[in-house]
Amino acid sequence: MTATQADLDFPFADPANLHDKVFLPRVSAIREADPVFRSAHQRGWLLCRHEDVFAAFGDARWSSVRLSVTQYDAIPLDQHEQLIPNLKKYVSEWTINIDGPKHERIRKLVVKAFNRKLVEGLRPMVEQACDELIDAALAKGEIDFVSEVAYPLPAMVIISLLGVSNDYIKPLRHWAKVLTVALASHSPGREILLEAEATIVEMNRLFEIEIERRQKEPGKDLLSVLVSAHEDGDSLNRDELLGLCHLLIIAGHDTTANSIGLGLIALLRHPEQRRRYLTGEVDGMQATSELLRYVAMSSVQPRIAKEAMALRGKQIQPGDVGYLMIAAANRDPRVFERPDELDVGRANLEQSVTFGPGLHHCLGHYLARMELDILYRKLFARASKVELLSEDFQFSPNFVFRNVERIAVRVTA
Repeated sequence: MTATQADLDFPFADPANLHDKVFLPRVSAIREADPVFRSAHQRGWLLCRHEDVFAAFGDARWSSVRLSVTQYDAIPLDQHEQLIPNLKKYVSEWTINIDGPKHERIRKLVVKAFNRKLVEGLRPMVEQACDELIDAALAKGEIDFVSEVAYPLPAMVIISLLGVSNDYIKPLRHWAKVLTVALASHSPGREILLEAEATIVEMNRLFEIEIERRQKEPGKDLLSVLVSAHEDGDSLNRDELLGLCHLLIIAGHDTTANSIGLGLIALLRHPEQRRRYLTGEVDGMQATSELLRYVAMSSVQPRIAKEAMALRGKQIQPGDVGYLMIAAANRDPRVFERPDELDVGRANLEQSVTFGPGLHHCLGHYLARMELDILYRKLFARASKVELLSEDFQFSPNFVFRNVERIAVRVTA
C-alpha cells in the first residue's frame, strides 16, 4: 500500500470515525483521490462517485446476497446449526439480502400491499403519536431526544402499520437494536449473535400468532394485506411473512429513528434553513429528502461482486466486497452544487441515493419522510425554543446506518 493510500484509508468500525467531522470529509477525500478505492481496513472496494454508486445499485453483477459466514465468525462454523439456525435461515432470506427472480417475486407482492394509500392512512396516527411525545417532552423540559422521541415514534408507527397491540412497542425497540448491532456492525461478538438468535425466535413466536389471526379474520393493516396478497396465483408463505415482519421492524425502526435524531441536530445548527422549511417556503417532503442527504444517516450499502469486472482501471474479482458509499455519492460536486451545505430548497429527489435506487429501492421512503415532516413541524410549532444542551455526541458502531446514542435537548413550551 502506498503512503497516499495509507493516509486515505480508515476503519469504519471505530465509532470515533463516524462523527460528521471525520467520516464525511474522509470519504469525500477518497472520492476525489481514488473513487474506486481498495480499503485494507474494510477488506473491500469503496465506490465513492455518484455515477458509480448509482450505476452499481442497478447492476446485476453486484449481488445483495452479502451476508457471508464472516458475519458470524465469532461462532465456529460447525456450531452454527446448533446455536444460530434461525438467525442464518431468516436473515439470508430477507429481501434486502436476495437477488433475481426470488427478490422480484416477493417485492412484487409487497409493493402491491405497501402502497401510498396505506401510508397516507397512517397520517392521523402519526400526528397523534407526535403530539403525545411532544406533550411529554414539554412537560419534562430537558430530555434525551433519542430515547424519548426519536426511538418511540417509529415504534408506535410500525405497531399501527402492522395492526398489533401497543404491548409490542417496548420489545420492538429492543428487537430492532439487537438485530441492528448484530447485522450492521463489523465482526459482532458471540453474545451479540446469540442474543440476535433469541430475538428472531421470540419475534417468530409472537408474529406466528398474529399471522394466524389475519388468516382467519383479516383486517386493513399491512400484515393482513401481506397475508392475503396474491399475484398471478402466487402468495407469501409463512417464512416469507415472518421475514418481512423482521425486516419491517429492523429497517423501519432504527433507520427512521436515526434520521429523526440527526435531522434535529442539523435543523438546530441551521436556523435559516429551518425557517425556510417550517414557514412553507419550500416543499416539506423535498426538504426532508435534502435533510436526509445532508445528515448521511444512510452512509453505505455493501454488495458482493458476482463476476470479474473493471471499474475506473481497477480489476474487481468475483467474491470481492464492494461498499456503495452513499455518503460520498450524496456529496459529489459533479452532481450537487455546494454539496457540503444544507439547502432545504434543493430539488434532489431524482439524484439522491439515500434510499438506494434500483430494484432494492427502500419501500418505506415515503413513510419515513412523512414521519420526519410531521414531527419537526409540530415540535417547532409547539415549542418556543429547542436547544442542544451538549454537542458531545457518541456514535454507535454502525457504519451502514450512522446514529448518535443520545441527544440532550431543552424544549420550552
